[in-house]
Amino acid sequence: MQLSIQGRGNCGFRAIAALAGYDENDWKTIRQIMLLELTSYASLYEKVSGGKERLDELHHRLDYFGDGLAPNDKWLTMLDMGHIVASAFKVALVFLSEKQCLTFLPLHCTPLPPKRMLKNNVYTMGYVNNNHFIQLYMRPGFPMPPIALNWQRYQETYAIGWETPFCSRIEQFGRIIDSDIGFY
Repeated sequence: MQLSIQGRGNCGFRAIAALAGYDENDWKTIRQIMLLELTSYASLYEKVSGGKERLDELHHRLDYFGDGLAPNDKWLTMLDMGHIVASAFKVALVFLSEKQCLTFLPLHCTPLPPKRMLKNNVYTMGYVNNNHFIQLYMRPGFPMPPIALNWQRYQETYAIGWETPFCSRIEQFGRIIDSDIGFY
């Protein structure tokens, strides 16, 4: 099931707001939370993003609080920001699109107890029409795409275990999905 999310260049942040229990109009709060995450763990995200220049670009993308249409260079980019969302909100973030499907896990957060993690701590977002994010509400136990490779490369030691409750669901996804979907 999906709910409609308003566009205007902030749809990704609006979708996250709705998933996190905020009003979708609290997208500025979501940007602030993500900026705080990025700056608080700048050395980690510098490695994850590929260097200082990319880190600065992520900061630039998140640092927008205007009321008009957000310019393209201020839009959410899931591949760059999926781990920021997962870590800031302590969730598994599932991203589904026609061309790419990934699960992002927190890079530096101790895993939650498995029952709590499976019940409340999975956000699912879709990307449609090559320009719009929506929040998705999935049935319990839905198949999940593979974990983004950067999680395995850059996770802090104490974040190990986030993947455990999702292993069978990731395997199930691999058995049913088309092989031409990208996993990075």
